[in-house]
Amino acid sequence: MRAGSCALCLRECLCRRYPKAIFGSSNDRYVKSLGGIVKRINDLEPTIAAMDEATLKHQTVVLRERLAQGETMDDILPEAFATVRERPGARSASATMTSS
Repeated sequence: MRAGSCALCLRECLCRRYPKAIFGSSNDRYVKSLGGIVKRINDLEPTIAAMDEATLKHQTVVLRERLAQGETMDDILPEAFATVRERPGARSASATMTSS
């Protein structure tokens, strides 16, 4: 009975632990896949941060027009997120999120 227990342990190591160590968990892979979007959002920071409050508010209209012209939510996601992140009062919360 002990031999079966060792075989089960070995199987557990080979089937679950080693592939996860090599390829990462599904969550690790998903988070890594978001890296490009995060970079695009961060690259927009200087442009969006330079906007005054009225221009930031107008971004909603601009983004809605882009959607109406056929762009997808995925197309406007980085700009929309960067805009929301720069709204007055949001900076301290997003700085906390990115530094963690």
